[in-house]
Amino acid sequence: MLLRAGVFSFKCDVDEGGAFVNDQREFGNHYICDKQDASVQSLFVITLATHCTMSAIAGAMMDTLGPKITSMIGQCFHIIAWSLISTLTAESNAQVYLGFIFMGLGADTAFLPTLLITRLFPGAAATVITLIGSASSASFAIPLILNSYLTGNGISGCWWYVGFGPCLFLLIAALSMPLKAYKVFEDDLSNNQGTAQTDQHTLSESPQLSKQDTGELPSFAERASSKETKNQQQPTRAPTNHTFLKTLFSESYLLVVMYFIAVGWITSFYQEAHDRILEPTARTFLGNALPFSFIPCIILGKLSETIGILAVMGIVNSAGLLAYAFSLKQTVATGIISVLSFMVYMSLFVSQVFVYVEENFPARFFGRLIGIVQLVGGLLSLLCSPLFHLTVGLGPKGMYVVQLPMIGLLLLMYVVLVRMWWIHRRYQVSRRRENSPVATAGVAVPEP
Repeated sequence: MLLRAGVFSFKCDVDEGGAFVNDQREFGNHYICDKQDASVQSLFVITLATHCTMSAIAGAMMDTLGPKITSMIGQCFHIIAWSLISTLTAESNAQVYLGFIFMGLGADTAFLPTLLITRLFPGAAATVITLIGSASSASFAIPLILNSYLTGNGISGCWWYVGFGPCLFLLIAALSMPLKAYKVFEDDLSNNQGTAQTDQHTLSESPQLSKQDTGELPSFAERASSKETKNQQQPTRAPTNHTFLKTLFSESYLLVVMYFIAVGWITSFYQEAHDRILEPTARTFLGNALPFSFIPCIILGKLSETIGILAVMGIVNSAGLLAYAFSLKQTVATGIISVLSFMVYMSLFVSQVFVYVEENFPARFFGRLIGIVQLVGGLLSLLCSPLFHLTVGLGPKGMYVVQLPMIGLLLLMYVVLVRMWWIHRRYQVSRRRENSPVATAGVAVPEP
């Protein structure tokens, strides 16, 4: 839509008669010149970086302002963004960047508060998060709807979306979002052994809905007798007595940050360079396929409850590897396979990190931890924009300069995932030993 509206066309050379020199639209491309194409494609990276950077602030806003206010602020950002985009012209410059920056500011500010509903569905957090993520994936259909509606050269028709989109969602957030977050009760039995009476008093005053308990909370004795079974069925969460800084600099968290940095790079470059690394039929198929990424999102989310989120992250990483490998050869068949693989990769873009953090770290740090992950990943994803601009001028095979290192990065992520699994497994074994019947008997029944 932006290219058809002539946005950034002023960056292309014109002859004495005012016509564009070497107009690429005459050869079936959507862009006029390479500079225009690179500028438009860089908007994705700028939006992604702003979106991820705002995540850390949005996480803090959830803790202080509450989900309702945070979500409403996010929708206000979206209203500003689409109001700016709806008034773009071929001569617009700063206005284009401002529109997409506000879009990035509103993305997680409006979205993250919805994740708090997982506290109402203990034991099914992975499924709930991926269901919410699948709804987000379905929003890829919005550009297709707008593109089919805006058939002319103008983009002012987006004004109707301002009313039916963010304005409507602002009203929904005001009416349905809770003013305060649902409270969480984390069962830290190791800190309460030998204090059954105090623990019972605490339970009587604790919220009934949490990440790990629902309905009527069981007694201390019931929880102690069933603890081993729970440890085998539920994800292993880090000790809740860890401080935020200790959690932030733990190896497990640093590894998931590294993983998401790679996800940001791989996603950003593919989105920017798809016009050049895919055959025209595959490019068209990409736009039509992405809205259906909610389907693998739901399937993989449910699968994570069976095989674990780390195994699912391995599947997603493999999909990214296939997406880049099949993009090396520009044919219809390889392009379609590449797009389908990328659709799977995008389906759990951030949901996989949300699920991993929710399962493995203290719940009271959830908002800040996922915000910082996206902050770091978003800032570093900016590196993809100059890389794309650099490779544009290297000819048809110039994309290999980045495609091949991206394949190497995806292979490296297997090492990161294996290390994450090993740490998780080691901690899980340690917890099982601590909670074994022999260890429990040794603590509960002292020698005479």
